[in-house]
Amino acid sequence: MSNYKQRVQYLWQRPKPVVVVGAGLSGMTAASYLTQAGVPVKLFEALDRVGGRTYTEQDKLGPVDHGAGYIGSTQTAVEALLEELNVKTHKVPGPDLLYTLSWGGKVYYMENVLQELLHDRLEWQESAAITQAIGDIYQKGEIIRSESGDPWNSKNSEILEWDKMTVQNWIDSMFPRIGNKFDNARTIFQFICRIPLGVEAHETSFLYFLWYFRNGSGLVQLLFPAQDKIVVGGTQQLSEKMNAQLPKRSQAQLNTPVLSINNDDSSKVVITPADGYPIEAERCILAMTPHTRDYIAFRPLLSPMYHKLPQRTPMGTTIKIHLFYNEKFWRVGKKLNGNATIFDGDSISQTYDCTAPGETPCLQAFYVGEVGRRMAMMDPAAREKDAKATIGKIFGNPEKANANIGYSEFIWENHPWIGGAPTGTCAPGTLTCYGNAVRTPTGRIHFASTETAQDWTGYMDGAIRAGHRAASEVLKELGKPEPKPLPPVPNVINDDLKMLNDMVNATNEKVNDSARETKNNQVRVCSYSPGLRITTINSPGSNPTIRISSSFQRPSDMEQAQQFLTQRFGNLSVGLEKFFSANKRKDKGLIAGLNKLQESIAAIGLQ
Repeated sequence: MSNYKQRVQYLWQRPKPVVVVGAGLSGMTAASYLTQAGVPVKLFEALDRVGGRTYTEQDKLGPVDHGAGYIGSTQTAVEALLEELNVKTHKVPGPDLLYTLSWGGKVYYMENVLQELLHDRLEWQESAAITQAIGDIYQKGEIIRSESGDPWNSKNSEILEWDKMTVQNWIDSMFPRIGNKFDNARTIFQFICRIPLGVEAHETSFLYFLWYFRNGSGLVQLLFPAQDKIVVGGTQQLSEKMNAQLPKRSQAQLNTPVLSINNDDSSKVVITPADGYPIEAERCILAMTPHTRDYIAFRPLLSPMYHKLPQRTPMGTTIKIHLFYNEKFWRVGKKLNGNATIFDGDSISQTYDCTAPGETPCLQAFYVGEVGRRMAMMDPAAREKDAKATIGKIFGNPEKANANIGYSEFIWENHPWIGGAPTGTCAPGTLTCYGNAVRTPTGRIHFASTETAQDWTGYMDGAIRAGHRAASEVLKELGKPEPKPLPPVPNVINDDLKMLNDMVNATNEKVNDSARETKNNQVRVCSYSPGLRITTINSPGSNPTIRISSSFQRPSDMEQAQQFLTQRFGNLSVGLEKFFSANKRKDKGLIAGLNKLQESIAAIGLQ
């Protein structure tokens, strides 16, 4: 047989490749598993680099992670990949140093944030309101967890109703406007929505919010250990190392966006990249955010469920900045760990000490949500000045905060092929109407990206799991062995249960302390000026003190708050008891604690 005929026969018989669109962690993971199974892969990336939302800039002062940068204690998929690629991590500063909290124009330095916040920094009614709200999230999260499938396919009408609400609707129901009794609590929960999603509470579906926390192993894991370790040298190297391990023909083709996908032939899918040469493929994996699927022209147009999902899953807004210093000035005197939460205001919302071992001291900070959108309109010098002013205020050293030796920033909303960070979000009604388009294949097209993950959605761990799932789907369709399962996410639901128990106990102690103080204090209204409130404060071991205040809070507001909280804790206790009974679970300690707290609130005397 002539060489020409052999070549034609080879080309005719050569198996069609699987095309992967997107060389972030999801796409790289999928490509890696497929090539390990002997499947030819073509990998296209619109950017001039691999990594997607993991982007490490090698600054002269040290590596800077502009994208995802932290590893959590239950994120076992990314832990396994780090070990496989021989990439090291280091712990974030923490336990032996103080955390910084700022709201209402005041700054607090705390060792045990949750305990001190509930018992020492908030009024009893706000501590109680926050505890019942956490209990409500726990109960609703457990209802979602008890479902066998995705929440948008649930037959439970209560779950479906949650997709008609925004997170702000839920906040309004948990913290009604009774004077200013719950203002701090409202601010805190608006922050809890804003930080992980990059959007405001009034923009996000409450069901999506619950689903996101459920996929992140619950409130404790998402709020605390999710920022447990930092990758030495930056996170982008994970994708770079995986790309280098792929066969040469399968390595990422950079600066090559996919323009169109023809999915109307049951025997193949035709992908046309920007270089203009259509490729006939067995399958196609779109490892890109749902929002950016609309960048591709599909022929024929995908069904309405798939076509409309990208329009209803906008990306959050995050500006991530890094400030380099000659020293960790936040450690001097106050012994702060550099990690701060700023609940209110119109500046940065969080800081972290992200200094790598042996590297230049560095603080990272974030502008997110509505503030991020506004700050994106300013120039870099204005953002740097604003961030340093806030850092100087919260760490108590404006002079040192202004003495930075380097500055770096990245605005993800300006990114042409990603469009925001940290993750895609869902407006009300999106999940129940279009949820099946999140990850369900259509024709020969499969979907990856962290937004499609069933565990750790929005994180690197979720991206890896999504890539693994998509590769498994394709290999199954090709009749090839599926890859071995990833390490499971540990069941840490008891962590949430313990946190809720601790909160109930701390709040009960706070309420009882307030009751004793109220009982000891003598309050009278000044006869010649009813607008004055005179309180005699009796402290053990010291002389009584007099506190005079004007325009005091009307008792009716406090009574309303008391009645509201008494009813809420009663409902929470009954609801959890029914759920535990229906699911053959027992936690008499929590139920008893809730009942005791309800009784304490009902019995507290009002001034």
